[in-house]
Amino acid sequence: MLNINRRQFSLGLSAMPLFGNTSQAFAQAYPSQPIKLVVGFAPGGLTDILARMIGQSMSEQLGKPVIVENKPGANGNISTAFVAAAAPDGHTLLLSSAAQIVYSPHTYRNMTVDPINGLRHVSMVGEGDFIFVVNSDVGVDTLAQFIALAKSKPGKLNYASGGVGGTLHVIQEMFCQKVGIQMTGVHYRGTSAAIPEVLSNQIQLFCDGLPSLDPHLKSGKLKPLFVSSAKRMEALPNVHSSTEVNLKEFSELSNWFGIHAPKGTPDATVAKIQTALSAAKASEAVRTKMRGAAIAPVFNGSAEFMAQIAVADKLIAQVTRAGNIRVE
Repeated sequence: MLNINRRQFSLGLSAMPLFGNTSQAFAQAYPSQPIKLVVGFAPGGLTDILARMIGQSMSEQLGKPVIVENKPGANGNISTAFVAAAAPDGHTLLLSSAAQIVYSPHTYRNMTVDPINGLRHVSMVGEGDFIFVVNSDVGVDTLAQFIALAKSKPGKLNYASGGVGGTLHVIQEMFCQKVGIQMTGVHYRGTSAAIPEVLSNQIQLFCDGLPSLDPHLKSGKLKPLFVSSAKRMEALPNVHSSTEVNLKEFSELSNWFGIHAPKGTPDATVAKIQTALSAAKASEAVRTKMRGAAIAPVFNGSAEFMAQIAVADKLIAQVTRAGNIRVE
């Protein structure tokens, strides 16, 4: 057993400040082990693909393996809670979709963690736009024509989503509220199950990202009404933006993906993560792959990311309250 006297103990205490603050020391050593990048969805989906793409670039920059760990379930909420409860040392990070950060708090009754206040928001890495489409057999060519048709048939037309309380449910409910129409929401287990019903005209209105809709837009089976972005999409230059159709609020609700750390993660550690993300942004291979998935590279800082979260949070709160959208 080690024995020390009081004088030796006192000298030891006086020497401790020479080593600096403990949390700063840990941050300076970061990363000291492999980094776990947690994804709340199954392998093969867009969130998972982005995590593996960005994780590889981060690993090269940080000098440690970045291991993607999938924890699917409850619209990503299981993964959110897991990361929020992890040690705030930067070795467990979350790559999220917007759904689990700004939608779930307003649609799920039994959240175990507050994603907005229970995490440290590091960077929005990329965002995509939503495209509102109708089946060509509906017989309309413009948004104004569709709104007029829906108003003439209150509750008779259907829209589809990939699940109750999910992003597409909330956004399409927001559309109905903003333009003053009544539609019936039909909710599927994922958007892949909804698309055949849209193509058969069982569902008249739908919105999703470009990758899932592009083949059907090119075939003419679906017609675009507008895109959610403030400006026209490069891939769809003839389709009106949300600003052009006086629905500019939709540009605040992009399909974004972000990196988050447990609350309390030191500033120095977050700065190192952001430096690694900046290297990913500078990688032409990463940028090309992201654009191929119709995701615009963003890689902004914490302050800008948090400001965007706050705007979306306010909008979604209004829509879900007005539409009484809740998941038990």
